[in-house]
Amino acid sequence: ALTSRGRRPASRSPPLMLNVWHRMPESIYCWRVKKIVPMLNEAEWKILQPHLIESLEEIKRHRVAHGSSIEEARAAGFGRAALDCYFRITGYRESNPDNLWRYRRADYGPLCKACGKPLRTPTARHCVECGAGFNSRGGH
Repeated sequence: ALTSRGRRPASRSPPLMLNVWHRMPESIYCWRVKKIVPMLNEAEWKILQPHLIESLEEIKRHRVAHGSSIEEARAAGFGRAALDCYFRITGYRESNPDNLWRYRRADYGPLCKACGKPLRTPTARHCVECGAGFNSRGGH
């Protein structure tokens, strides 16, 4: 609704402060998990990676202290901090902390011009998903 002067009425809640310099992560197909997920750029990866490394250290410590298997240690819930960090960065709730290691955009190649899925590596010469080939300049 507009006021008689054609303006919106003043909001009672404080304005939402957004970081206009931070772009949303690029969501692309991850061939390892077979779905489209938000991929992290290098700045975002630097924020997440310490949490991933710490979750591995937690699993190692748990296994030594309790003589447990990897499966038992993982069932104890390690990796929650990494999952929460990824959610804060992307807004996407991943449930498996192991998958987060796969969500670094720099580990993938450019998007295929034929099917739109990323090449599996930055140096790939063809698209495994659709079979399209690429020349040394990245073209079909």
